[in-house]
Amino acid sequence: MEEPVVPKREPILDLLAPISKFSATLILVIYILGFLVTALHYSTFGIPQSNPFKMQVVAAGVWAILLLGTPVVFAHRTRPSARALDPLVRSLAYNLFLLYFFVGILSNGLEFEADRRYSLEALPVGLLASLLLLKIASKVPRRAALLRWGALCLIAGAIIYCGSAPRTAGSTIVWLFIWGGMGCLVIDSLKEGLMRIEYYFLMMASISLSAITALAINVYPRVEYSWGGGKPIPALICFSKQSEILPGQQVRASLLEQSDGGYYVLEEANHKALFVPNASVSWVYYGKKGFDPKSIAR
Repeated sequence: MEEPVVPKREPILDLLAPISKFSATLILVIYILGFLVTALHYSTFGIPQSNPFKMQVVAAGVWAILLLGTPVVFAHRTRPSARALDPLVRSLAYNLFLLYFFVGILSNGLEFEADRRYSLEALPVGLLASLLLLKIASKVPRRAALLRWGALCLIAGAIIYCGSAPRTAGSTIVWLFIWGGMGCLVIDSLKEGLMRIEYYFLMMASISLSAITALAINVYPRVEYSWGGGKPIPALICFSKQSEILPGQQVRASLLEQSDGGYYVLEEANHKALFVPNASVSWVYYGKKGFDPKSIAR
């Protein structure tokens, strides 16, 4: 009796189903995060979320994935292999090194406040010094305990030093480090059965909501608009002669949002949005430099 011929299945076809499910889930998560971030960001200025389907929502979701997911991955990959002081110090140093380079890459599209009292280069110097102390501790057993604690104090000092300047690259690294450690701790506790599933979701929901709020209020407004962020756009607005606001005058302003009905301009004194209808505007020049209308004529 002949055996039935079983059709050969292509391995790539077996991957299509999980890949499509993962892609759909990822797109949904990106959209939800982006909508939350942009809605919270605009709400601080009193602007309603007018168009939830614009590309800026997707870009905000990508930023949220990068800034909230990457620190947890770094903390998980560099977690200590044993409950001892040496692995703990190396884990902290490697994690901070990764975050240092990560924030350095993001600094192309994310603006940080400069503070002359604090130098970000102090962080890698302190981390290298702590790893050097661990190396010396392995060669000098009699002073090993003292050197290990000295390495831990160096890392703690570097964290406190960088975190003391608000809205700088150093403080961003510290907050990402804290968030990544908390997320990794909760995930590991669930895997080891130290936490019930309902407590896990409750804790992750509360921590994630706090992190998303902090991201929308403190970080997202400093991301360049060209990178999909919420940083105000410098613009030169010329009001029409029929405008009730400064008729016929040109004003340098920060543009927050543009809708079909007009422009949302930042009112610096109260840090709220002023809506200017299209009928009140003759033209808008986007840019920091001065503009001469005659320059567009050939």
